Amino acid sequence: MSLCGNVPSALQYRYGRPPHVELAYPLHPANGTKKLLFAHYSRYQVSRSEVTFGHAGNDYAVFDYLAHGQRHAGLHLTLPDGSEHEVHCTGPISGRLNALRGSLHCDPDSALNGGSCP
Repeated sequence: MSLCGNVPSALQYRYGRPPHVELAYPLHPANGTKKLLFAHYSRYQVSRSEVTFGHAGNDYAVFDYLAHGQRHAGLHLTLPDGSEHEVHCTGPISGRLNALRGSLHCDPDSALNGGSCP
């Protein structure tokens, strides 16, 4: 899974391995900065960032969490029936979601944003 592009002109979520990408959202990367949402929370020794979107009735959250020196990243998926699944990154994690702050719209529904956006 990855977020690919050249912000602010293009951004796209991709799942799968080339040349067999199972999901690319949005279909046109130029729409990514309009369709993908950002959420962030931080306090002493804790930083949590998410890029969220909905597609085909599913809710997706690409996450990057750092707490007390431990980093966890991956994808949280909520299906229409309410069931939840997580895929965790293994091996080296490249990039930082926090760099997308300011390039994506704030997710007003995310608890990370405290239920509101500036």
